[in-house]
Amino acid sequence: MPGPLREPVVTLAGGPWDRQAFYVTEWHDCRRAAELMGRTPDEFCGWPLAYRQEAPGGHRWIWTAGENWPRRHPTVAEQLVRATTALRRLRRCVTDR
Repeated sequence: MPGPLREPVVTLAGGPWDRQAFYVTEWHDCRRAAELMGRTPDEFCGWPLAYRQEAPGGHRWIWTAGENWPRRHPTVAEQLVRATTALRRLRRCVTDR
C-alpha cells in the first residue's frame, strides 16, 4: 500500500518510463533496491538510477542514460569471435618462443 493520503508524487521525464508517476517513498525504495543489488544505470535492471532529479527538492526526474540504453551485450557469435581471436594470439605467443 502506498504512503499516506496525498503523498507527493515523482514524475519521470524522458526515457522508456516517460510520464510515469510514482509515490515518493516507492520511487526512493526502487532506486535504493537497484543500488543495493549493485546495478548501474547502463543495465536494464538499473533503470531507476538512469534518472536524475531536475532540481533539488523537485518532484520531476530527468532521463540521463541517452538513446543507446540499455547497453547492448555482445551476442554469442561476437563472444565466439573474440574467444577465437584470443586463442590465436595465445598460440602465436607460445609458438614464437
